[in-house]
Amino acid sequence: MTNRFAPPRNRRAFTLIELLVVIAVIAILAAILFPVFASARERARQSACLSNMGQIARSLHMYTDDHKGRVPICVDDATVSAESDTGYWWVVLHPYTRDDRVFTCPSWRGGELPQGLLAIEQPPDASVPHMRGGVSGTYVWNETMDGAPESKLSGTAADGLSYGPSSVIAVAEGFNGSHIWKPEHVTRKHPEERLRYHHNGGANLAYADGHARYMKKDEMKRSYWAPWEASIWRP
Repeated sequence: MTNRFAPPRNRRAFTLIELLVVIAVIAILAAILFPVFASARERARQSACLSNMGQIARSLHMYTDDHKGRVPICVDDATVSAESDTGYWWVVLHPYTRDDRVFTCPSWRGGELPQGLLAIEQPPDASVPHMRGGVSGTYVWNETMDGAPESKLSGTAADGLSYGPSSVIAVAEGFNGSHIWKPEHVTRKHPEERLRYHHNGGANLAYADGHARYMKKDEMKRSYWAPWEASIWRP
């Protein structure tokens, strides 16, 4: 018969070496899993950003349908205040999305200002998304196509390149709500470069025909922005 009042038997404790082994195993697992979790989070942000671009592309397409084929005119030089800046491109497209968050990349982070910003393009605080007309955003607009009839976004350039709305980038990830209006803005490593590649070395883009896609930075070309200007917008 077992004596329940008998003192407990001595139990063997962990040795220091065993404890260190356990700690080392946990550290190895953490080193393996943390990058996986970080990568999964970034893929989720990339998908959310692509969804934003899809909504922007569709809203642009609806706008052109409502305005006889014309894309928005980005009135960026008539700003009185953030609340009255009703001509800015994302303020104009906002009624078609009705989502204040759709113009901001989830992976966006403030950084160094590119050279050549116009006074109107310099945000009061570069560490937060730019506020225009009561709506904040970080994406950049292709100002070369402002107000142009959609039919002029199709044709053949002087050097023989055929183009159309499906190959013209309208909106991209970039510096805090600025604009693309000259080749230097899309040239890699140029001091005036305004594009940003937040997602695994690439960026999401909205096109003039209403679709969106992801592009690696090595694939970016000047001709995707203003293909009709063959003498200027070529590599």
